[in-house]
Amino acid sequence: MQEWKQIFISLAELDRSICAEWHMDNGTSFFFGIPKLTQIQEDSFSNDVEFPFRFAEIVSIDIPHKFGKVVLNERLGEVAEAILQVNSAQVTISEQNINISIAVRK
Repeated sequence: MQEWKQIFISLAELDRSICAEWHMDNGTSFFFGIPKLTQIQEDSFSNDVEFPFRFAEIVSIDIPHKFGKVVLNERLGEVAEAILQVNSAQVTISEQNINISIAVRK
C-alpha cells in the first residue's frame, strides 16, 4: 500500500527513534520501531528489518507518548505534523497517543 510507504517515509525523515504499537490483520499486536528510510521498500521493509511483513498486512499503528512511566516518543506534535501531510491517512491525535490507519478503498 503506497499510503503506508508515504507514512513511513514521513516518519523516517524525522530522523529519530519512533516506537509504535503495530496492529496487524491477523490479530497480532507488537511494539516495534519505525524502520529507517533506507529500509523502506515499495510494499514492505528490507530483509534486515527484524519482522518482515507487507504493508498490506498493517491495520493500524499507535504511537504512544509513554508506556507506563517510560517516555517513548517525546515530541508527538512533530510526529503528528509529519503524518498529517499524507492525505489518505486517518489520524486520531491525543496528548498521549497518535493512532494511524489507512482508509480501505473498495
